[in-house]
Amino acid sequence: MSEKGLQVLMNRKLLPNLKNLNFMFCKHCIYGKQCRQKFKAGSHVSKGVLDYVHYDVWGPSPTISYGGEKYYVLFVDDFSRKVWVYVLKRKADVFNTFKQFKVMVEKRTSRTIKCLRTDNGGEFTSLEFEKYCKDEGIVRHKTNVYTLLGSDLPM
Repeated sequence: MSEKGLQVLMNRKLLPNLKNLNFMFCKHCIYGKQCRQKFKAGSHVSKGVLDYVHYDVWGPSPTISYGGEKYYVLFVDDFSRKVWVYVLKRKADVFNTFKQFKVMVEKRTSRTIKCLRTDNGGEFTSLEFEKYCKDEGIVRHKTNVYTLLGSDLPM
């Protein structure tokens, strides 16, 4: 409790055993009570289609589709704001879905994915996924888990 709060309680005579408020300064207590600072806004600028692609997985869904799918994979192009949604039965299919998406979108646009933004979920941090992106020349931007498409993607 803060010194101010204790002072209020002492003035109301709710702390009869407390005679004065002369506390020792404890730097660990002060550091522990510091407020978190807000994240800075992103500094990337998309100059064309596929320059910056957001990629996230949602699921498992509480309601399974008629086809048995319970995961959703979302791709959002930062420049055009175009969204692609894929449904999956297993979370293990996320990497293969990315490879299929990459081939499809690059052939249709004659452009390549330059930067991929994902959270640090396990489906995006496997050695196989990292190696594939490195081999394809895709720069990775990673955010904290559960923060990617929920609130930080400007609409």
